[in-house]
Amino acid sequence: MTTKEKILAKSLELFNEKGVETVTTRQIALALNMSQGNLCYHFPKKESIIIALYKQLVQQFDSMYNKLNVNELSITLFFEITTITNQYFIDYKFLMLNFVQIMRWHPSIKTHYQALTIQRNEQMIGLFAALQQMGLLKAEVYKGQFKQVIEQIMILNNFWLSHAEILYRGTASAKIKHYNQLVGAFLFPYLTKKGQEEYQSLIIP
Repeated sequence: MTTKEKILAKSLELFNEKGVETVTTRQIALALNMSQGNLCYHFPKKESIIIALYKQLVQQFDSMYNKLNVNELSITLFFEITTITNQYFIDYKFLMLNFVQIMRWHPSIKTHYQALTIQRNEQMIGLFAALQQMGLLKAEVYKGQFKQVIEQIMILNNFWLSHAEILYRGTASAKIKHYNQLVGAFLFPYLTKKGQEEYQSLIIP
């Protein structure tokens, strides 16, 4: 592991544990048994670390989507994707718990995320189209309906962790499953009978 990778890994750990607003570059350097000057050589300020971690998370999502074969898409695979997505959010929970504030602190992240959202919407539209072709998703009742459904799902994905931090009382291992099922409950009415049967087979032992 390179020095930069060590700094990012320790920063992520501390940000998740203590909160991004309270952790300083000095604390990160101390945790790594490194001089602050050495740390700042690689990352001049905390903002640089936050931006690097944000880009790291984006790269993980890009890798997941690049490996996805829509010709093999199923309801099962769709919810495997949501499981991976939610695990990434937990791994970088400081970003998600401070989502709005980080966008305010770092305009470059906000600008990038706004462009990224357009790309992610297009990817989701592609997934929905593939589900329709496979007879798993109903046709739209009105034009643009699924764009609205996708936006609602993305809102849930982006902010479920904040909800869980305050209100969720289940075990850590059950957390992702619980919030995946909220997405499932939301999507269920739009599935065909075939799609509903496949989804029910996932949630009913």
